[in-house]
Amino acid sequence: MKETVGLFKYLSPDKMVFFENRLVLLTPPVYLNDPWDFLPKGATPSEDDAMQIGADFASDEFLAAQGTYYQKEIGKVVGIVSLTEQALSRLMWAHYADSHRGFVAEFATWEPAEKYGFSIRMCAVGPVVAGKLKPVVAAKVKYRPDFQGISRDAANVQDICWSKHPDWGKEQEWRIIWPLQRSIPRTTGEGGRRFWLSFAPDGLVRVIFGMRMAPELKQRLCRMLDREEFKHVQKQMTGIDARTGEMVLRAM
Repeated sequence: MKETVGLFKYLSPDKMVFFENRLVLLTPPVYLNDPWDFLPKGATPSEDDAMQIGADFASDEFLAAQGTYYQKEIGKVVGIVSLTEQALSRLMWAHYADSHRGFVAEFATWEPAEKYGFSIRMCAVGPVVAGKLKPVVAAKVKYRPDFQGISRDAANVQDICWSKHPDWGKEQEWRIIWPLQRSIPRTTGEGGRRFWLSFAPDGLVRVIFGMRMAPELKQRLCRMLDREEFKHVQKQMTGIDARTGEMVLRAM
């Protein structure tokens, strides 16, 4: 498989407080942007199953409920970190980085042997846990029209977790699916809990500032990156090329 130089995470301004603490949010599947994500088709039970339970297993309502139940229940076990190969996607900057007011973090895709954390090992399908340090693994999403199919024995669970509709193909997503029991829980202001994945300083290689980022946020982000542990991190900013109108990267 061709190695990707790095993977990018689009972040909105409100994520800055967590980013400063080297944390990225693990999103439960039910809160992903696409309502079809992790929503498999229900498998039609056998006649024997129907006889034993006495329910209309063939109804559309029952089959739809199976998918919804799966989507909700798996979110009690794992969270998702979505990454991409694309650093200059206008649509993703507008949608995931608050209309260019946020920023993009690039994470290394090699595995420093002495580090533990958000150092990414690439693989065709996941999850894969290799070595005693158990590095984070990102697997590339497959874009297929039949992505909602699921077998009764969950033999194709990898296809369910790492598949999306072809309409999303331009995002070139890589997805980390991480167990909540190995994450960092934080209590929210409303009394709920969110879960976070930490990243090692060496795993962060570049931060790209949005062209509409507020001056105070830009200063705050620069102060973070001026810390000794982040001295190696490259800083860039997006802009618009005056001749072509295309989005470009500029040095800070």
